[in-house]
Amino acid sequence: MEEKFGAARRAMDIYKRACCKVPIDQKLELYGTYISRAMHFFGTQMVRYIYDFAIDQALPGAVIKILCMQYAHFEQKLGETDRARALYMYASQFANPQEDAMLWDEWNAFEVQNGNEHTFREMLRVKRSVCASYSQMHFNVAAAVEPQIETASIKSKSFCTVVQGEENSTAIMMTSPDVLTPANDVHFGKMKLELKPNLSAKSNPDEIDLEEHE
Repeated sequence: MEEKFGAARRAMDIYKRACCKVPIDQKLELYGTYISRAMHFFGTQMVRYIYDFAIDQALPGAVIKILCMQYAHFEQKLGETDRARALYMYASQFANPQEDAMLWDEWNAFEVQNGNEHTFREMLRVKRSVCASYSQMHFNVAAAVEPQIETASIKSKSFCTVVQGEENSTAIMMTSPDVLTPANDVHFGKMKLELKPNLSAKSNPDEIDLEEHE
C-alpha cells in the first residue's frame, strides 16, 4: 500500500521491521524482497545499507554466509572486487572447508578471475586457518562431552549402605560413593557397601560395648 499510495521510505521501514520480526527460515526470502524493492526505489546505496544492517544482526552463521555471498555478487557486478573479496573473507568464518565447499569454490573462482598470486595465496591461508579452527573446535567439544558421559554413567549406578541392627532388622540407604568412609567398608564387585551398627528401639545408648573375652 505504501509503495502505491504512500511514501517509498515508509515502505522500506515496514520491510525493515518485518525482517526483524519473521522467523529465521523466512529471513532470507524477505531480505531478498526488501533489497530488490530498495534497488528499485533508491539504488545501490540503500542496497548496501540493507546488506550491512542484515549482516550486523544476530543471525545464524549459515544465514550470514549466504547474505555475504549475495552481497559479494552485488559488489562484483559493480566492479568492486576489493569489497567483494572482503565479504568472502568475512563469510569464510562460517563455512567449514571440510563440510561446506560452496563458498570456497566460489571464492576460488573469483580469485582466478579477478585476483593475483598474492590474493590467491591469502585465500589459501585463510582456508587453512578456518579449517584448523573448526578442527580445534571439534576436538574441544569431544573432550568436553566424554567426561560428562562418564559422570552420567557413574551417577546412574545405585550405591547403597546396608545397616544391620541387633534384631536382624536391615535398612538400606542410598548413598553417594564419595560419602562412604574408608573404614568398615566392604567391596562387592563394583559396588562399595558400608556396614555400620544401628541402634534398635530397645537398645540402651549408655550400654558399654565389650568384646566377648571381656
